[in-house]
Amino acid sequence: MAKDKAKVDKKKENNNKKKRLIITFLVIGIIIVVITIFLIVTITNNKRKKYDIDYNIIENTLDYMNDNNIEKVIDNTDNKRIGNNEYGYITIPNSWHRFYEVEGDPMVQYTNNIWTICIFSKYVTQESAINYSESCFNTMKSEGAVNINKETVKIGDYTAYKVYGYYENQEMWQTIWCFEANDEKAHYICIKGPDKDSEYLNIVNTFSVNE
Repeated sequence: MAKDKAKVDKKKENNNKKKRLIITFLVIGIIIVVITIFLIVTITNNKRKKYDIDYNIIENTLDYMNDNNIEKVIDNTDNKRIGNNEYGYITIPNSWHRFYEVEGDPMVQYTNNIWTICIFSKYVTQESAINYSESCFNTMKSEGAVNINKETVKIGDYTAYKVYGYYENQEMWQTIWCFEANDEKAHYICIKGPDKDSEYLNIVNTFSVNE
């Protein structure tokens, strides 16, 4: 009888040990779940904070660009809007890329490696649009361009003085428009390429003072 009682007691003790182990594992499992949830929430909050900071940086950068007339590119699927508050904005094909012809050149210049386009402006107190176009005419003449012509055309509501000519050594036509917009500036747009009747010349009609 004593042996049987000992066996029973031992069995009870083993069962109690199993129960304690199960309870221990359950407690550990709950603790792990709680810690995991806490970490997930913490990481998620940190990411949200990061995105908030990044968004503020973007807003501040855009404000700085507006205030300092830094070039902006507004991109969509096929075309992009380029320019700044100083020179105005035009729409060009998305595949064109920025280039710098001369170090420190203030012009905004883009190319597709065949065609080039440049935009610039100066205050009319420095030079009127018609005088600006005369300067461009004389420059093209001094550079050896031939078949130079002048026309008065319209770019939207603006009267533009158009100058165009052919550079034989480059096999390129250069077309320049000088016009005064409603911002007291004489604007300059120059498009250069192998065809004087190309549809690229219509880019000038996308001009606006504001974005």
